Amino acid sequence: MQKVYKHKGKFGCPGTWHTGKFLDVPAEQTDLKRHKSMCKAKSLIKPPQLTLKTRELIHVTSLKRAARIKKSKTIMGGEYELKFYKILNLFWCGLSFNPKSNECRQYRRSMARVLKLHPQELDLLSSRPFDKKSQYGNVKFTFSLKKFLKKYENMIKCGAQFRILGTFKYMKREMNHAILVHPETMSERFKELPKLENHNKVELLVNRSMIAWKPQSTSCYAGSWEQVTFAFLLETTKGKNCALTLESVPQESYCNVAKPLLVNENEVYESKIGAKKALKRLLKKK
Repeated sequence: MQKVYKHKGKFGCPGTWHTGKFLDVPAEQTDLKRHKSMCKAKSLIKPPQLTLKTRELIHVTSLKRAARIKKSKTIMGGEYELKFYKILNLFWCGLSFNPKSNECRQYRRSMARVLKLHPQELDLLSSRPFDKKSQYGNVKFTFSLKKFLKKYENMIKCGAQFRILGTFKYMKREMNHAILVHPETMSERFKELPKLENHNKVELLVNRSMIAWKPQSTSCYAGSWEQVTFAFLLETTKGKNCALTLESVPQESYCNVAKPLLVNENEVYESKIGAKKALKRLLKKK
């Protein structure tokens, strides 16, 4: 099953959903091709495509939702309408990388070396997986993939399966490669979506404790940029919504907001300090 549907993201953001496959970034919009015009090298050699690794997932949310998570120590999904699946109750997580890490520094140096440019001349590592800002709110929770997956499987009382939900394209620039995580007892329901190991587009490897990704475009200033997200299905086999109970809520951190916002404006603060104070006030309310 590989079809394209019109799709509206959070708060009506228009886009398209390319089901059951990951899209390639258009060739002219990859990091290498976008900087080719600046190239000082006589001949262009393709740099080694570096793998970025992480053992963590992040969930960024609004102040009200963050307060609800901390008070109840439970994670609840949100209802998303996805064509023939009608409405799914999903909890979304993304990847986050530190642009100052050794891996990211190596990515810059490799690209600069091929183009014979100074690393600071390249607008790399500015897209959402590398940016400290977020369109989804001020509060960021960080989870260990291994621990979170174990907690999820304890809740569903079976193993989890990873399937390619597809690529969501928004505003012709953002490319969200989405992975559906669901109970293996629901395999028949999602059989038309290929299992993650069968993909042949986005360079992505996921095991129970680590995620390895080879991005093609890491700049949000021009062309397309990518991110990888995980959508955990929080439903029972009878189709009822359920919540994931946590023994302890991970310590939150705070981020500035990026525009266009994908949450209500009255639920965010421009500064991290303002957001931290606001969350404390919400937690004191009964």
